[in-house]
Amino acid sequence: AWACIKRRPNVVVLQKVAPPALLTFYLRIAARRLVFELDDAIYLGYPGEENERHRVARRVRLLVSASDRVVTSNALIASDLSSHSRRPPTVFPGPAPALRERGPAEPGSSVIALWLGSPSTYHNFQSTILPTWMALKAHGIQLLAVGAPETTLAEGVDARVWSTDVESFALAASQIGVMPLERSE
Repeated sequence: AWACIKRRPNVVVLQKVAPPALLTFYLRIAARRLVFELDDAIYLGYPGEENERHRVARRVRLLVSASDRVVTSNALIASDLSSHSRRPPTVFPGPAPALRERGPAEPGSSVIALWLGSPSTYHNFQSTILPTWMALKAHGIQLLAVGAPETTLAEGVDARVWSTDVESFALAASQIGVMPLERSE
């Protein structure tokens, strides 16, 4: 923050973090233009205490109202933030996967459940989703984990590093989607 105040940069871009109110205030004073790129995991809230989620929500609202430009990953979040923003938020979800048409399931084929997450939601996958799937494994449900680290998670789990091609394949191949977060609104 002190470096910003001394130099008075033309643009300061904040990504994937909602700083405390005092730091937001200093950044707003220092930056000629303040751009906030809101990560959907921050907006939806990491699993944790209720107080922590409320604290992050207050920080996000303050930063959105102080920013000259808000960029987010989807139209639903942009719509939600528009009441706090001076300008309509810009939707930039990054590289979008090319969805393939899903054909009919073959008789006798197993059902594929897809967890499409990221390193920031992986802890919850490990602590909540993986143990639940272990109980369902006997019912012929396979688990495809996209966005997980390149490690062996458990026998029968197909873990893949995220890319647009992997996401396209996974969305076309799966029948059940599993939320990356333990709880969300």
